Amino acid sequence: MDVHNSSTSSEQAYGQNTRCDGTTLIHEKKLIGGKSVLDYNSMGLQTASIKSLGSWTGLHDRPPAGVGVAPADSEEKMIELRDTSGDPESQSLDSFRETRSDPFERKSRKCRFCDEAKFLATFITFSLGVTLVLVVHIYIAPPEAMGPGVVVTDSELCASLGLGVIRDGGSSVDAAITTALCQGIVHPHLSGIGGGGVMLVHDGRKNESVVIDFGETAPSRIQEKILQHDLQHKSGLLVGVPGMLRGLHQAHQLYGRMPWHDVVVRAANIAKEGFNVSDSLARAIDSQKGKNVSTNFRAMFLPQGQPLPPLSTLKLPHLATLLERVASHGMEEFYHGNVSEEIALTVQANGGVLTRADLANYSSVLQEALTSQFKGYQVHVPPPPSAGGALLYFLNIIEGFKFTEQNQEGSAPHWIAEALKAALDLANGLVDPKFDSSVSGTISNMLSKSHAAVLRHMISNSSYAGGPGFNSRGSSEHSGLRSLRGNASASSQVLVMGPDDVIVSLSCSLNWPFGSGLITPSGIVLNSQVMNFSWLTAPQNMTFLNQRNRLQRGKRPLSFLMPTIVRQMGRQCGQSVALGASIGHWALSGIAQVLIKLMSAHKNLTYSLSEGRLHPSLQTNVILVDSEFQEGRVQALRQRGHVVQRVEHLSLVLGAERRGDVMHGVTDPRSTEASAQAITRPSPGVQIKPGS
Repeated sequence: MDVHNSSTSSEQAYGQNTRCDGTTLIHEKKLIGGKSVLDYNSMGLQTASIKSLGSWTGLHDRPPAGVGVAPADSEEKMIELRDTSGDPESQSLDSFRETRSDPFERKSRKCRFCDEAKFLATFITFSLGVTLVLVVHIYIAPPEAMGPGVVVTDSELCASLGLGVIRDGGSSVDAAITTALCQGIVHPHLSGIGGGGVMLVHDGRKNESVVIDFGETAPSRIQEKILQHDLQHKSGLLVGVPGMLRGLHQAHQLYGRMPWHDVVVRAANIAKEGFNVSDSLARAIDSQKGKNVSTNFRAMFLPQGQPLPPLSTLKLPHLATLLERVASHGMEEFYHGNVSEEIALTVQANGGVLTRADLANYSSVLQEALTSQFKGYQVHVPPPPSAGGALLYFLNIIEGFKFTEQNQEGSAPHWIAEALKAALDLANGLVDPKFDSSVSGTISNMLSKSHAAVLRHMISNSSYAGGPGFNSRGSSEHSGLRSLRGNASASSQVLVMGPDDVIVSLSCSLNWPFGSGLITPSGIVLNSQVMNFSWLTAPQNMTFLNQRNRLQRGKRPLSFLMPTIVRQMGRQCGQSVALGASIGHWALSGIAQVLIKLMSAHKNLTYSLSEGRLHPSLQTNVILVDSEFQEGRVQALRQRGHVVQRVEHLSLVLGAERRGDVMHGVTDPRSTEASAQAITRPSPGVQIKPGS
């Protein structure tokens, strides 16, 4: 048997990796440019290739729509060999068993007729079953993808770009960086290098979860008294110090394989070559028509005074040039060079106080993730000033309730609503710990099972907790969750699972759509994160009235960006799930309810993302429910005294899942643009560097 190797290198060695299913993967190790690399086939579903046996298409005869598929080689068929030896040549024949009888011996006509009849009946039954499954999948299943590498995000173009990084040997973090930069280009109303975010990384090889916080900070010259001005006409005061590039660069230094230049230039090429305007971007641009937007905003998004329509081509050559400079010169270009001056001048020209020194002094923060246990799983979230701890508190409260099929339209929605009220209220204390020493005590309470049990006993099965603003202290105190544009905080999500056993969940934001509305000459859309602080003179409808979240120089505001990773305990190859959600504090309630479906109700990820969701509004004491929320559950809430209001949708939640060696990406069916893409078979000849 001729075992075909994809390498053209003369220096080769062979090795083995044991997969979760017990199969041993045989891979080629080659020396290229003095560096050891692994043949990509070792990371996928195949281990050797046999010439002239046709083509193999991975997990699907026909890949599902929206799935990125490496091209199949019509001259090869990939097969999987069970482990008998470290030498692939010895396996090529040992996998076959010798028989004493002739396998092609003719059977009697009667037996042959019976066999043919059985085969025909089986074939017809199987065909009908497959057809039915495919029809059902086409009409009711949300977009999803499966394979040994998965990227899930808000844009199909960016998901495909990130998947290409994995195909070309990049790490999961490399793919997340490229995807996030792409998102800031094609969806500049949601995120970009003029904003910030938070990245959660779980390294399965080291069994550790870390967080890189690159949220915006308040400028050094900011004062509460200057915020008494008309902020609509001094939008520069809204801008915090951007942190996105600093954080992504730190992530690359820790987990990158591909050169920084290559990771960034892939996204820069999207800005240079242009892209089609999505429906969501077109709607966001149209909402700004007639407003007092900046000159650069009009030039970029409102040519001749008209908003860009969907599917029109948008090119951003100045932003592409800037990213190419960042790719070549690193952080020096953005935080110390001409770009920092450009940002400072744009902000100051619009009444702001951000300086070049603010940018030069900015640093991202590397921290351990907050971790709690729930129903046999470990749940990892970012620490303060992210509100991730409130999610863990919710799970601790809800853990004592028993969810059954019978109470899904009875007590269960009521329990969820009341537990979310408590979690959202306590989230007010999850502020920047560098400026508030009491945060550690708040976290201790949130992680305490006994503290959660006390509050759980305050939740009645038959009625809601009481007056407006019910909170974890059992009072009727108003929590003060208000914002200038309602719940308008916007963000983009990136989820990546790759063959390097690293899971990434990343959330980025400008705060409001298009942030402050200011755009630099190079095309950087600047954030409005200062509005997520509190100050004494703020009008009641302008910001979170949370005195622990007071505006201070250099401080990060409370954030509801909460990338989440969940891992099954006690099983090396058990289930792992990454989640990300949009739209401010609705993200907490969205992720919370997906986790309940997954871990308490034991539903699959597809079902869990598609189910209807609720969100308790603390300022109005109204339970908001989305269009998918079942009417029977609405009635159950009303019977317990809740005021219920339907809205079109709440948060949009994206998910990625790994079971054993198979990774699965699913988008929220409420989103028309999010995309889950996977490698369904490795491309012959593509290499990936081994993990350290």
